[in-house]
Parts: sequence; structure tokens; C-alpha cells
Amino acid sequence: MNQQIRMIAAAVISVIIITGWQYFFVSDTVMEPQQHELQLDEEHKEFEDTNLIGPNTIEEGLKDGQRVKFENKYVAGSVNLVGAQIDNLILKKYDIEINESDKVVLLSPEFTKNPDFIKIDWRLSKKKGQTNDTEIELPNKQTVWSFDHKNSNNHILMHWTNAQGIIFKIEISLDDKYMFDIKTIVDSSNSSLTVQNIQIRGHVSMQRTRNGDLADSMILHEGPTGVVDGKLKEINFSDVQSENYRTNKDQRVEWLGFSDKYWLVSVISKNPQNKGILGSFSSTFDNNWHNTKFQMDLFFPIHNLNKNVVEDSFLLFAGAKSIEILDSYEKLYNITMFDRAVDLGFLYFITKPIFLILNYFYQLLGNFGLAIMLLTVLMKTLLFPLAYKSVKSMNNIKKIQPKIAKLKEQYADNNMMFQQALVSLYKKEKVNPASGCLPVILQMPIFFALYKVLYVTIEMRHAPFFLWIHDLSAPDSTTIFNLFGMIPWEPPLFLMIGVLPIAMSLTMFLQQMSNPQPADPTQAFMMKLMPLFLLFMFAQFPSGLLIYWTWSNTLSIGQQFIIKYLPE
Repeated sequence: MNQQIRMIAAAVISVIIITGWQYFFVSDTVMEPQQHELQLDEEHKEFEDTNLIGPNTIEEGLKDGQRVKFENKYVAGSVNLVGAQIDNLILKKYDIEINESDKVVLLSPEFTKNPDFIKIDWRLSKKKGQTNDTEIELPNKQTVWSFDHKNSNNHILMHWTNAQGIIFKIEISLDDKYMFDIKTIVDSSNSSLTVQNIQIRGHVSMQRTRNGDLADSMILHEGPTGVVDGKLKEINFSDVQSENYRTNKDQRVEWLGFSDKYWLVSVISKNPQNKGILGSFSSTFDNNWHNTKFQMDLFFPIHNLNKNVVEDSFLLFAGAKSIEILDSYEKLYNITMFDRAVDLGFLYFITKPIFLILNYFYQLLGNFGLAIMLLTVLMKTLLFPLAYKSVKSMNNIKKIQPKIAKLKEQYADNNMMFQQALVSLYKKEKVNPASGCLPVILQMPIFFALYKVLYVTIEMRHAPFFLWIHDLSAPDSTTIFNLFGMIPWEPPLFLMIGVLPIAMSLTMFLQQMSNPQPADPTQAFMMKLMPLFLLFMFAQFPSGLLIYWTWSNTLSIGQQFIIKYLPE
């Protein structure tokens, strides 16, 4: 009974270590709701009627309004002149599924089934107790803007003049990838406005729609993300759903937006030292479409509208979270921690270098699977001195197995005396049984970091290897339970055990057979059971990770044979 309890405990501990490690380290930093002194007129009114039934498809939604198109090698879309909304953007380089022509849609019009869009406008601001003596007509979602057709597709100039002669302008420029440079201008120099000290501030609102379960993932963060006061802030969608979040007026909002697994839409301040920017998040449930709409509101510094021209400018990133591209923008615009939009986890200091090495090997070999195998060779080479000591130590343990067997026989009825005698024998023979674990322990951070890289980086998405492996970030699609596709039956998920998990388990078993067996029979039994346990445990892990582990086991077996014939 005692051995059975120990076996069960060991299995439970293994599960906890493998599946729960990140749960205890995932960032729990959120932006707490803060109060501020300024009253923002109609702060969340612009999306209050999104429950109205509208066009079901994006194609139908794009028929409404007047549009100005933009396009480069990475994105294509349009700006709606009705309401000054950027509500149409597709990613030209990314398909929704492998071998499909449909591209990923990042922004879609309001009132469609899954609206994701950005709206640019202004708000009047006043301190508590203060009233304005006159009403200023501001552009709203029904405002039809004029467009200067002399500009190119990727430089859009819109303007609108209100009844008081105040001119509102929006300039939008798109670079050669995913970054929009946006400037807003309010010109009251020739207006009929007579009231002084009227306060106005620029406002950008962003909507992101989520369908289905909003349960938070332990593996990666999806939701509002940004850098406030030089610190990375990550808020879960479920947290926003339960309570609105707002930054404090004295904080520096450097960039803020919605982050999905592979995509990011974010507003970036061009003056990160300015503490006048306010950001907040809220959510509403759409009963018609049965989805949840999350809204980000970003308010720029207050300006006094006194017969002058006031300007605000900011950047808008809308695209794929390619680390290389994020790094280039971070350097170009001095954006703090912009690469952290990719959730590389608490092992960032290991995860990012591993990605950079993998990406470099990919540039050499043209295949991320081969790059993973070359990375494994590199790691094995760096850890060879430790592996050498480990194998030699295990060989020494193998040599004293007859002495251990005699001790077992001598103390068959007294396990405590056996353990004491075993420790004394190890000391006498200068053998350290734990030395064999050191290379494995050092490889675990690499293993977890590689898992992160495979799971969250856009570069690994739909990255093929050879034969049936078309996506290194996805599990092996084959399974032994339908004879690898020969039988027309799709087993349940827990029975999807393909070629790669079997290869990983087999190489682990062969590696164990070449090592001396533990003296403790329970421990020896658990070690023999581990390959089978991990076979089911890792069956749904990314294919690239299984390639790494299988290849690592194979190299370890080869190392053991080489070290066996090396001199002491």
C-alpha cells in the first residue's frame, strides 16, 4: 500500500509540474480602476446602439457609407468617411486556415456580426461643477467627412467644418507594413466662436468583439495590453467584463490596445512623456449576435479652443505580432517594450533569445523544423560537459550495482538501514546519483521557452516541416487508433496519439534502457512508466516541441555511446 501511495503521489506531482508551472508565474498585473477629476462628456455613448441588427457579412457592411482605400504588401482596407472610422482591414500575408485563400480579417464595420473598428473624434471636457456657455458642434458617427482626392491611397486627408466655422481635420498615413501615423487638427482661427476657455480633447475609441467562452488561458494572455508608466499592463477579457478599468490621469500611457494570440491593434503615443492621456476599457453583451463587445477609449491631453489651431498625433498599429517587425518599430519610434505584445512569458530572457536563434537558423535552412533540430544540436553541444559527467556518474553507478544488490539482500526487512548503507556506499565510491538529473534540469527552461515560442509566435503559425506535418505549432494530426488514417474514423481528442508522440515516447524508453536502473524498485517502476505517461500527456503538444524532444532523446542516446568510450 505504501508503494502505491508513493506512485500516485509521484504521478500527481508530475502533472502539477508539467501543466501548472506557468499558472503560478503568469502576470497578474492589471490596471485598477481609478478616479480622476475630469468629467468626460458622453464618454461611452458612441457604441451604445450596437445592439441594432445590421448587415450580417462584412461585404454587406462595406456597401454602406463612402470609403477611401489603402493598401500595401501587408494590409488592404478602407476608411469610412461616415463617422471617420477605420473599419476595414485584412492581413494579406495570413490565411485563416492552411490551404485556404480566405485572409485574416482584423477590422470590420460596425453593425456587422463581429465588428472590430477604430473611431476618431473629439470630446468637450470640463472640470467638476463647470458648465460651458455654448454648445460646440462636434463630428459624430453620422458625420460625412470630405476627402482630398489629390492624395495617394496611403495618405488620406479628411476634413469637416461645423456650423461655427471650426475646421476639423484628420490625416492618416500608412507605412509599408502595419503602422498608421495619424494627426488630428482643430482650427478655430476663422470661426464665429466667441466663448473663451472652452476645453476640447481628442478621442480614439476601439472595439474588439469576442465570441464564446471568455475563460482566461494559463498559456498566454489575450486582452487589453499596453505600457503605462513604463510597466507592462495585461488585463484579461474576463476582468474587463466584470469591472471597467481606467488609467490614472497622472500616468503615462505609452501604448494601449487589444492583443490577440497573433494579432494586435494598439494606439501608440508619439510623446510618451506626456501624462495627460487617459485610457479605459469597458464591455457590453450583444443579445442579437450573442457575443461580447469590448471597448477601449483613449483621451488625449486637453486643449483650450481660443481662436487657434490645436493638434494631436499618435501611431496606430494594426497587424500581425511579428517579433522582427515589433522590434523594428520599437527602435524606430522608441516604443517601450513593444515586443512584449507577444506573450513570451516570465522566461522572456530565455524565450526571446531562443526565438532569435531559431529565426536565424530558419533564414539559413528555410525550414523551422530543421531550425529546431539544429537548435537542439547547439544546446546538446553547449551542455556536453555536463552530459559527460552525468553519463560517467551513471556508468559508475552501474559498476556498483552488484554491491547495491548485496545491500538489498542484507537489509531486505529494514528499508531505513538499506537507505543509510546505500548513502555510505555512494560516498565511499564517490558516486553522486543526482548528477544524472542536472542536464535534464538545465534543459527544462529551454523546453518551456521553446513551447512558448511554438505556441505564441506568428512565425511558427502554419510553419510546415515535412510529410504530413503542415503546422509546427499544431499537434500531430495522425493517430494510431485509426491506423494513421487508414480507417475512416476520427477518434476523440484524448485518443489522438500520432507518430511524433509515439516516437518521443519510444526514444525516451530507449534512453532509459541505456541508463542504470534506480535502486529503489518503486522509483524504477515509475521511471519505466514515465514514457507511457508522457505519451498521453504530450500527445496534443505542438509538433515542433515533439520534434525537439524526440531529436534530443536521439542525440542523448548517441552521446551516451560516445562518452562510454571516452577516457576518464
